[in-house]
Amino acid sequence: GKPVMVLEAGYPTAPAYRGFSEEGQVRYIERAIEATIRSGANGYYYYNLCSPEGRMRWFQGETLFERIEPYWGLVRCDGSRKPAFEALRRAFRSCAS
Repeated sequence: GKPVMVLEAGYPTAPAYRGFSEEGQVRYIERAIEATIRSGANGYYYYNLCSPEGRMRWFQGETLFERIEPYWGLVRCDGSRKPAFEALRRAFRSCAS
């Protein structure tokens, strides 16, 4: 009987050698939003909107976390939108109708 929220869920777009890509981010969002709605959750918080990408030199370390951390966003550091931005917009519009 309590409301459920999906928090800080997301998918990075790099590094490619680990299998991450912009296409994978789109597929993740489409599936995650659909599953969130289907399960009856009350909300979904995507982590995060903007990616610093190459600007975070201190996150270019040896661990997987350090290598993927700069690439979670739906908007690149130059302000251009990744394809997943529109996928998220479409998913939210479909659940609002």
